[in-house]
Amino acid sequence: EQINIKLPKSKDTVVSSVQDLIESEVVDALMNQGNTYDEAVNLFRNGGLNIYTTIDSKMQDILEGEYENTSNFPNTIVGPDGVLQPQSAMVILDYRTGEIKALVGGRNIKGRKTLNRATTPQQPGSTIKPLSVYTPAIDTEKLTQATSLSDKRGGYKFSTNSKWNPSTTTAGSGYMTLRKALAYSSNTIAVKTAEMLGDSYEDCVDIMLDYLKNFGITSLKDSKTGDINEGDRRFPALTLGGMTYGVSPLEMASAYGALANGGVYIEPTIFTSITTYDGQTLVNSNPDEHQVVDEQVAYVITDML
Repeated sequence: EQINIKLPKSKDTVVSSVQDLIESEVVDALMNQGNTYDEAVNLFRNGGLNIYTTIDSKMQDILEGEYENTSNFPNTIVGPDGVLQPQSAMVILDYRTGEIKALVGGRNIKGRKTLNRATTPQQPGSTIKPLSVYTPAIDTEKLTQATSLSDKRGGYKFSTNSKWNPSTTTAGSGYMTLRKALAYSSNTIAVKTAEMLGDSYEDCVDIMLDYLKNFGITSLKDSKTGDINEGDRRFPALTLGGMTYGVSPLEMASAYGALANGGVYIEPTIFTSITTYDGQTLVNSNPDEHQVVDEQVAYVITDML
């Protein structure tokens, strides 16, 4: 779909969220062509550019309609700041190409340059486990999906985790396979699995961080200060998702998309090309693409999910 930047729509928050992301990505792309920030912004706003977006207008319309339907959000209230609660965001992308097909940044928030929850880090919680724990465990062949571990609290390998002593999300019912532990989102088995990734606490943390980075997660606070509880270099953050900043819905969708795509990560993109008013190409989208894990590992994790 072609959008003339000189004639932007301003229908509502959803379209604004899409436009704000387009503007951000286009300005960055123009700066990568050697323009200063001011020059890139001026080109975007006044250059008569045509942006060929990846947005599917039919999908976007459907998504907007569902977000405008308050029956989809029971017990909606207006918070003291005037913002509807509960809030929500959604991203739909084609995992085979990385193209963003539809995006919602929030509910009933008017105007441009507002908070875009689709691109803002949120606490991922247990959704981090398949990416940071189970994928590296299967990929490095430390464990298999049939390996059984105790779901009971305690019995951790590292003293720091014993002091932390996370509780289980199940009834502490004894041994279960990794496959079942993922289905039940067992906290204890996620931690015990992660402890088997390396010889030391630091080794395990490094491995989990490396996998998350390869999955395209850019919001990690990875600072080495000698304190094992610094930033996201710690088990509570990497195994249970209690991170410093979190992960955006967009990056989380791309990370899981890599598993669906046979282990190949493709950087999400919202435009395919930028041309001048007379059709000359300025920029063609060139998203990063790399193999995170091989196809067999991706298949196993996807099957477990």
